[in-house]
Amino acid sequence: MRRPVQELFGDYQNNLYAAAFNVCKNAEDAKDVVQDTFIQYYSLKKDFDSEQHIRAWLFRVAINRAKNMNRTFWRRNKKSLEDYMETLVFETTESEELFETVMKLPNATFEFDSDGNYVISYPLEDGTMGERGGGGIAYERDGSERPLTEDEVLESLNDPEVVYEDDGKVWVYYYDQKIEITDRFEDGVCYVEVSNGDKTLYMTIKYKDGWCSSPHKYQSPASFN
Repeated sequence: MRRPVQELFGDYQNNLYAAAFNVCKNAEDAKDVVQDTFIQYYSLKKDFDSEQHIRAWLFRVAINRAKNMNRTFWRRNKKSLEDYMETLVFETTESEELFETVMKLPNATFEFDSDGNYVISYPLEDGTMGERGGGGIAYERDGSERPLTEDEVLESLNDPEVVYEDDGKVWVYYYDQKIEITDRFEDGVCYVEVSNGDKTLYMTIKYKDGWCSSPHKYQSPASFN
């Protein structure tokens, strides 16, 4: 599937801005991150498997770009939006105008607590506030638990996603990977190893009852939920 960039901009601009700002700590840089993310989506012409896949891709790109913002060499040599737009061919005038106004983002806030939880709040067009949140725990090598740190919460936006389809199939999405695990459950539990080339995660998935991952080993199903 592929959604129009105009729709995605409306749905995700606030969350992407909040995630980027919390990494690069600069409003203008965070705006640049969001605009670059949508430009890359437009340029990629990639078909996605689901809305969850699109969301995971957008957040992965935005957070990686925000991290790059903190590298001095990249900051000194980055292109302006105008220079970048000259390399693109827009299908419609509306698409071009969208990119020219993409930096006009509403304010968003990111709150993090000592228990490893976060809440992103952002204003909606009707004047109300929208929110999304999450958090969790991390497992040490000795099996002990601790709350996620703020950096780990941001990194968790790139975590795998488990999707249960209406036709009964179950998929794991991780970066550009799509893994079907429908027939891999035994007694309601499935173990999956995923890797992005730099990091390997060991996932323990309970059928429609949550999942956890660790870079060290598979966790016991009894240790969560």
